[in-house]
Amino acid sequence: MTDQVMQEELNFWLQRWENHEIGFHQNAFNPWLVKHANQELGVQGNNVFVPLCGKSLDMLFLLHQGYSIIGVDISRRAIEAFFEENNLSIETVIEHHFGREYRCESIRLFAADIFDLPEEIVASADSFYDRAALIALPEVTRISYINYFKRCLHNKPGLLLTLAYEQEVMPGPPFSVTKEWLQKQEAIDELHIIEQKNIIDDEPRFQQKGLSELYATLYRMTYCL
Repeated sequence: MTDQVMQEELNFWLQRWENHEIGFHQNAFNPWLVKHANQELGVQGNNVFVPLCGKSLDMLFLLHQGYSIIGVDISRRAIEAFFEENNLSIETVIEHHFGREYRCESIRLFAADIFDLPEEIVASADSFYDRAALIALPEVTRISYINYFKRCLHNKPGLLLTLAYEQEVMPGPPFSVTKEWLQKQEAIDELHIIEQKNIIDDEPRFQQKGLSELYATLYRMTYCL
């Protein structure tokens, strides 16, 4: 993956936030996270890593459950909106060479390129929750993402939420990520389906793009070295 390709992807997501083109943002807690978080993400007080976090309300749910959060997103606008919209006061802002860090009680959010985030920060997490990160990435970047996190998060439990559909019908993002594709990745160890549902009837914008099936899947997974 070239630096030019990476920069184009970063600019794409920055522009989406700047233009408020954020149809991927959910205005409620993910029901599967609500159902399974306490069983799958470890004990209260654990650090949960949330990649490409945006201003996801799922982070607020995890905070309410007693977890600490480490999140990263390229958009400062998204991260600042999370604090503002949820009435959380930013206590500390730290300028790092790789980006800006925002702190408040049990949460640390980094406005940075995820691949620039020091591995020791990610490795300090006890578990992870990936709701919309893997499916936001084209395949070449997705592979780099998986190989990056296997070094930081190996043998740590996590939840992964994916979408699968006919990629030829809709180019993405979000991109289709199937169980078969995941099973081919040597960096992925445990991969167990917890929930799966065809959600196309609840997604008119995807119907309008020609999809007849759209499978959401929640996995329990771990990375391995």
